[in-house]
Amino acid sequence: MINTVILMGTLASDVDLRYTAKGTAVANLRVVNTMVFTSGAGKRREDSCLVDVTAWGKLAEHCAEYLGKGSNILLEGQLRTNEWEDQYGQKKSRLTINARTIQFLDPKGTKAPGAPQPAGVSSTRHPGDEEDGSF
Repeated sequence: MINTVILMGTLASDVDLRYTAKGTAVANLRVVNTMVFTSGAGKRREDSCLVDVTAWGKLAEHCAEYLGKGSNILLEGQLRTNEWEDQYGQKKSRLTINARTIQFLDPKGTKAPGAPQPAGVSSTRHPGDEEDGSF
């Protein structure tokens, strides 16, 4: 079975970087992808999709260092279903993307003007590699 997603979009918020109990970096990104089109009535319309993305290891750390709200990225990864119970015992689920590669199209937040910025990095992490899932 093939499970590959390619998405270009803009970060809707700053990167949320955390570390697992074993010290592995995990970054959560919210990516918005907006399609602009003309309706049948000739009006300009926009349709936006907000996607949650997870990056691991060095990829996560590079995202936190070089990306910020408004940064444009191109990513490749796998769809994944996250499941949990809310405070009322209701089962919830959400589709997310586990990033394998992320291209930084216009990085923001570099520490110094003119500082070298990576074109993007890849991760060898796969779903299920997140150790015990605790942060």
